[in-house]
Amino acid sequence: MFRSRLLWKLYAGPALLILATAVAAGSLAATGSVVVVAAALAAAWLLARRFTGRVLAMTRAAEAIARGATARRVPAASRDELGQLALAFNAMNDERRRATSAISADRQKLTAILSSMVEGVVAVDRDERIVHVNQVAGRLLDAVPEDAAGRPIWEVTRLREVLEILGETLRSESVEHRPVRLPGTTDRFLELHASPLRSGAGALAGAVLVFHDVTRLRRLETVRRDFIGNVSHELKTPVTAIRGLVETLVDDPEIEPAVRDRFIGKIARQAERMSNLVSDLLSLSRLESQDQPLDQAALDVRDVLAESARALAPASEARRVTVRRAWPAEPLTVDGDEEALRQAVTNLLSNAVKYSPAGGEVTLAASRDAGDVVIAVTDRGPGIEPRHHERLFERFYRVDAARSRELGGTGLGLAIVKHTALALGGDVAVDSAPGAGSTFSIRLPASRGEPEEVPASPEETASDMSDLSDLSDLSDSASRSG
Repeated sequence: MFRSRLLWKLYAGPALLILATAVAAGSLAATGSVVVVAAALAAAWLLARRFTGRVLAMTRAAEAIARGATARRVPAASRDELGQLALAFNAMNDERRRATSAISADRQKLTAILSSMVEGVVAVDRDERIVHVNQVAGRLLDAVPEDAAGRPIWEVTRLREVLEILGETLRSESVEHRPVRLPGTTDRFLELHASPLRSGAGALAGAVLVFHDVTRLRRLETVRRDFIGNVSHELKTPVTAIRGLVETLVDDPEIEPAVRDRFIGKIARQAERMSNLVSDLLSLSRLESQDQPLDQAALDVRDVLAESARALAPASEARRVTVRRAWPAEPLTVDGDEEALRQAVTNLLSNAVKYSPAGGEVTLAASRDAGDVVIAVTDRGPGIEPRHHERLFERFYRVDAARSRELGGTGLGLAIVKHTALALGGDVAVDSAPGAGSTFSIRLPASRGEPEEVPASPEETASDMSDLSDLSDLSDSASRSG
C-alpha cells in the first residue's frame, strides 16, 4: 500500500508535467500526439518505479534498524541525492551502534562493580521507587533484586532506619549517616550512608543508599575490650597481693621469721603467676602474628609427647596422678614448630593433671587417622557440660573461675592450644560430659618428610612398648573427639 501511494505520487508529477508541456506546445493536434504522450507516461513510470524502489529499500532498512538489527545497511548504489542520503543514514547507524555498544559496556561494568561490592547498594528515584539493588543489599533486605526494581522502597523493606534515611536525604538533598542493628540468630550491625543522586543538569534525581556491614568490626571491638578488661583483672590480682605483702614486710621489720618466709613464698607464687600470664600472652601474640609465622619442619610427634610428659612428671607425682603413654612404634611425623607444639601438648597435659583426682590416671596418646596425626589427652576428672564446649578455647574463659585461679591457671592455655593447631593447619576438639572425664585432641596433617632421628632412652622405649596394648581403644577415642 505504501509502495503504491508513493509510486502514484512520484508518477503523477512527471506525467502531468509532460502532458501540460505537450498541450502548451500544441502537439496534441498532431498525428503522433498519442504516441508522444504514451512514451512520456512510460518514461515517467520507469523513473518513478526506480526511485520508489530505492526509497522503499531505505524504508525497510530503517524499520529493521529500529527493531534492533543494527548491522543492517542501506544500499547506496549511486552518487545522487538518494545515494548521499543512504551514506548519511549508514554513517548515522554506525555511530548509533558504537554509542549503544559503549553504553552497554558501561552498564555491564557498572553492574559487575555493584555486584562484586561487599557493601550493599540501593538506588531510588525521587518517588522512592527502586532503580537498582545489588545482591548484597538484597540479602540484607531479604529481597530479590530482580523483583524489587520499580517497586517503592517501603514495599521491599520495613526497616524504619532505611526508610527514614532515604526520606531525609531526598528532603534535605544532603548526605546522611545512621547506624542500624539487624536482629536475628546473630545480630548484624550496619552503617547506612545515603547521598543524593543528581541528573546531568544537576537536578535531584533520587538517592543512593550504601550498607556497610560492620558486624565483624563490632565483634573485634568487643573482643578487644574484653581482652583488655581480662588482662587488667588478671594482672591486678597478683600485683595487689604482692603490693600488700611487701607493704606488710616493710612496715613491720620485727615480723616473725616464719611469717616473713610465708609472705615471701606467697610473693614468689604471685610473681610466678604474673610471669606465666605474660609468657602466655607473648605466646598467643606470636601465634596470631602474620609477620612472624611459625617455623615448620618435619618432626616426630612421639618425641614432643615424651618431652612434655617428662616435664610434667614432678607435678603429676605431687598429685599422685599416673600419666600413661600410648603411641605406636612407627614415627608419627607432622610439619610443625617443635616449641609451639610442645607448649600446646604441655598445656593440655597440665590441665588434665590439675583436674584429675588424687590417685587418678591421665592418658597421653597419639595415633594416625585418615592421613592425619591425632594427639589426645584423656583424664578422669569432673568433666565439662556441653554448653561450655564452644567457648572453652576462648581467651580467659573458665568453666570454674575460682578453681582455675586456685590451681594457678591463666585462662590462656586452651586458647594457645587452639591457635597452635590452626597455625599448623590443624584443628582442636573436646569430648567431655559431667562425671565422665574429658578428652582434648589436636588433629594435624601428617607430613611426608622424615624427622631428624633422636635416639630414645631405654626407659622411654620400655614405657612406650608397655602401653601399646591399649593403643587401639585410645585411637578410637581420639578419632571420635577429633
